[in-house]
Amino acid sequence: MSAAIDEIREIKRAWLRAVLVGIGICGLVGPMLPLLVTFPIAIFNERPLGRSTLSSLGIFPIAWLAAVFVVGPAGAVLGALGALWIRFRSRNIGFKQLLFETALAGLGFGTLAPLPLLALGTNHSDLSSFKGYILMGCASGIVCALLVLLTMNQFALLARKPNSN
Repeated sequence: MSAAIDEIREIKRAWLRAVLVGIGICGLVGPMLPLLVTFPIAIFNERPLGRSTLSSLGIFPIAWLAAVFVVGPAGAVLGALGALWIRFRSRNIGFKQLLFETALAGLGFGTLAPLPLLALGTNHSDLSSFKGYILMGCASGIVCALLVLLTMNQFALLARKPNSN
């Protein structure tokens, strides 16, 4: 009886760890990914390079915290849902199919992550800039989803059957 209870507790812990992986990666790392692309582009488009480049790099942590504040909660919720979905799907399918499905789910969830920007009063007349946020969210969603899957695989949080690859 005690062994069965311990097994149930371990399964619950694995689900909780999977959720925490999704929250951590998608809520904290996810908002940073678009910044890793936009900051270098902005810096290298600036002429002349020099002192302003260094000051731009100093602003990066502040920009990351702002992005975490704005988009992080949505990313964390979507990451938790995605991690639960990954763990659930990992019981029935192989790793390659799970990799593909995870990337597709990340694409879908990534389109939802920037939606809080609309609620914060983003200029609705300039939807072209919001399309850019959606595109960055899509790319970030795919990367985050794959990072969550690989992290869950690394820490044995996938619910695989024995001899399942």
